[in-house]
Amino acid sequence: MLISRRTTILSGLAAPALLSRAWAQATPDKIRLGQPTNSLSFLKTFASRALDTFAAENITLEYASVPGGDPAVLAAVDSGDLELAAVGSDTALAAIAKGQPFKIIYTLMNRLPYELTVSKAFLAKSGVAVDAPLDKRLGLLQTAVVGVTALGGAQDRVARWLAAQGGLDPKSVKLAAVGSPPALGAALENGRIDAFVLSPPESVIAADRDYGVVLVHPSKEIAGTDKIPSLVLAARAEPTADVRERITRTLRAMNAASSQVLADPDKAADKIAEKFFSKIPISIIRTSVNTLADGLTGEGRFSDESIAALLKFSTQTGGAAPQVKDFWTNSYVEAAVKKA
Repeated sequence: MLISRRTTILSGLAAPALLSRAWAQATPDKIRLGQPTNSLSFLKTFASRALDTFAAENITLEYASVPGGDPAVLAAVDSGDLELAAVGSDTALAAIAKGQPFKIIYTLMNRLPYELTVSKAFLAKSGVAVDAPLDKRLGLLQTAVVGVTALGGAQDRVARWLAAQGGLDPKSVKLAAVGSPPALGAALENGRIDAFVLSPPESVIAADRDYGVVLVHPSKEIAGTDKIPSLVLAARAEPTADVRERITRTLRAMNAASSQVLADPDKAADKIAEKFFSKIPISIIRTSVNTLADGLTGEGRFSDESIAALLKFSTQTGGAAPQVKDFWTNSYVEAAVKKA
């Protein structure tokens, strides 16, 4: 009777502990990721959220759209409010060059996704044909009013860089701060600006609604831009082991989503459209995803060639190159792929 009673007591004590361990294993770990805009060029984050590839990794993504642009997202990582920043690579480079404690760990878009779109009215007035030589088309930046989300941001720098590729003085480009990508589309349609430098779907919407024309596709027409890791994930340079492990699983989930997009872009686009872009025609999201999908290859790795292209682009657009050599790493990607 004593043995039986003791066994019963021990069993009663053990049950909560066992339940606690089971609950801990079943409860997903959280990862907090911030992003400055809802641009579809962040296709990996949209795809992994829409396809819920985090579930297989027992990860719950806490996503934050952070006002204030890339610097604000990086500041949130620095303060510990986020573990990951989805930002432009040039902004991450600038922060690291200033001595801020970040490291670039994963490429979200391994080429330049931006396109130069002009209004049909402006193009007709200029007399320049859509199939004119590249320098003639870029020459329109001499007289165009280019709309941007914010002065000094990525669109500003890319517009000036494109002008330089056309032999123009980058400082001569006339810029107008308009606001969000949808606001830029409306401004182009209403004639308040002549051009913008954005990724799909805004460029696709402008062409579909017949008020705009994609005049220059940099990644297809300007050498080296197809090698630039333009959007990246940045993390603190020295995270804890627990954070590092959760980031590794997050990258594995993003790679799984990328594989699904590459295997069937239309199917993935439908899921993305349903969850995030329900007010935009599905055909536009499909076209946009198909246009951007080739920037998802490589499992998020960097190469010496891509880093060299990034540093060159950053220098050409007025950015600063970090003085340290270990500002980037493939260690998270390799860990994610190895465990897959």
